[in-house]
Amino acid sequence: MKVSCTYTTIITANIFFILFLVPVLFYIKRQKDTFHKKEIKMILVFFWILIIRLFTPFEYPVTYSVYITDLYAKACEILRDTKILNINIMIFFCVISFCGTMILSIVRISQYRRFLQLLSYGETIQHIPIQNMFGKTIEIPMKQIKFINEVFLVGLLKPMIIVPEVLAGKEEYIIEHELEHFKNHDQWYKLLVDILCLVYWWNPLVYVLKGYIENILELRNDFSVTKNMTEKEKIEYADTIFLHMKEKNKMKLGLGLTKNLSKTRIYSLLIEKTKKTTKFYFVMIILILYSFFVVIEPRGVLNLNHGQFTLEEDNLYLIKEREGYSFYINDEYMGNIEEIPKEFFELEILELREENR
Repeated sequence: MKVSCTYTTIITANIFFILFLVPVLFYIKRQKDTFHKKEIKMILVFFWILIIRLFTPFEYPVTYSVYITDLYAKACEILRDTKILNINIMIFFCVISFCGTMILSIVRISQYRRFLQLLSYGETIQHIPIQNMFGKTIEIPMKQIKFINEVFLVGLLKPMIIVPEVLAGKEEYIIEHELEHFKNHDQWYKLLVDILCLVYWWNPLVYVLKGYIENILELRNDFSVTKNMTEKEKIEYADTIFLHMKEKNKMKLGLGLTKNLSKTRIYSLLIEKTKKTTKFYFVMIILILYSFFVVIEPRGVLNLNHGQFTLEEDNLYLIKEREGYSFYINDEYMGNIEEIPKEFFELEILELREENR
């Protein structure tokens, strides 16, 4: 059996995405804006695995099928049999989804190019040497833009740090924070999440996931920058974060969904939180890894007419022939098959002696 992608594997990937994301978001919300650095690492690992699951809605040779009847089977039947404009509804949805992805991609690329053109008018005031992912030392230009009111890193292959024309003081902390984004390859991770949002633009939860990931990356870098700081330096750093977030003049949702991000970052840095156990995230990671090898299939309840039958383990068996297999239902010969379908793997297979063939 080859690796395949079907409508049920896509549905399965989205079901598991919702099934595992929602409880973790509730767990994060209950932390009351204070996180331990090990918590942040585990949350990021969980989110990356969840993203990979959405990017790989495939069925593998070792995939186990779980059959569900009733509502799920009826929903799959509608997707399979209903037509819109003489086109199967599932194919229609795939076409709409692909067209939406292409349109949004063109819009986003166009917006990004215009944004880079605006940044090209800035004045380079400094070059910061730093090692890239290949161990080569490069110089990241720091540009001053008059219509910008925040410090941020932009660019993948040719990164640059943008700073406002009027500096509020202690920008070295924020610049160090942005350099940490570069060291951790966060721009590439954010690109991956953006692509996910383009592919699954019709799923509102991917945008929720994107917001959480962006906030958690900020918090992770705060811990990384301040790991060797004194308490006084941490307070100065936290004060700089507060001023910087205030200058941005935009309130982002924090990790608890009710508070702003600056409060979450400051609380997590200054409040010594007891090291959290990672059992919850560990269990969730194991479960979602298990989900890579499970596909949810529909099994309808049939109203059988005369001459129709169902395939069950107790009424069907196979007999190995020289070439292929012959199969019997209720002891009645039904025909030959060359290979055993995955649905028949657990059925009884008989091998006759040579003289009986």
